[in-house]
Amino acid sequence: MKKTKSYRVSLHGHGPDSDGVSSIAELVEAAGRSKIDYFGLADHETTAGIPTLYREVGTFNRTHDHQIQAVSGIEVHFTDGDVIFSKAGPIDPAFLGWCESVVAKRETMPTARAINQAVRRFGAIVTIPHVDAPFAGSITRTKLSHITQKLTPAVRSHIAVEVRNYATALFWILTIAREEWLEGLVADLGLARVGFSDFHDAWMVKKQVAMFPAAVATPQALKKAIRTRTIRAAYRPSLGLFEWVRLLATMVRALVAYKIKYAGWSLPAFRPQPAMQ
Repeated sequence: MKKTKSYRVSLHGHGPDSDGVSSIAELVEAAGRSKIDYFGLADHETTAGIPTLYREVGTFNRTHDHQIQAVSGIEVHFTDGDVIFSKAGPIDPAFLGWCESVVAKRETMPTARAINQAVRRFGAIVTIPHVDAPFAGSITRTKLSHITQKLTPAVRSHIAVEVRNYATALFWILTIAREEWLEGLVADLGLARVGFSDFHDAWMVKKQVAMFPAAVATPQALKKAIRTRTIRAAYRPSLGLFEWVRLLATMVRALVAYKIKYAGWSLPAFRPQPAMQ
């Protein structure tokens, strides 16, 4: 009988093509230092960074003993809230094309239909991030229940709910209470439970991962861990005052960078005042 080991998974985070402030190379290096085995990007409404992710992971793997598996992903905001679609293994152009087509239809496409398509066409992993989190564009607990009721058991077996999210630790009092009822809801719905960092900067990558036991790290092993619900949120990271301030500064910086790139924000130009005569 083959021995099993625990594998570390990070599928929710953002690079410079959405609201991340680190380069993809920096993110991959951080994942390597943290011994993460499956590392994915889930940029908002775009898969533009995925080819670079695979290229940087390949470069890392050629020069390090620890091997990372890149995972394609995207975070899409539907009218119900945010959903992450991920696919492990080699880059699948058809999956990336489907992701971009869903972005174009996201304001009218039912969330349950998109989840059905992702799972049935591509065998994708579906993550419901930061449920009911404040200011995060989240799916509510009521909507999560309604969406899952529209899905078959086979499709639901590909869904994981993010019961822990490091970025939402900004609201730590609300987060602790939310985790307690979310654990119960996920158990009632029969879904897998994960914890991801929702990284926006390289230093955040290590802060929260999911883990599962397997004999070898393969794309199939990750899917099986979701399907059999053997994947779990690894730990709840501590958050002192200094780290809370650092997290707040990072999230503000990421928001401003995103708004400048995609929402037309502009910062006032600095004009030195003439010297007093």
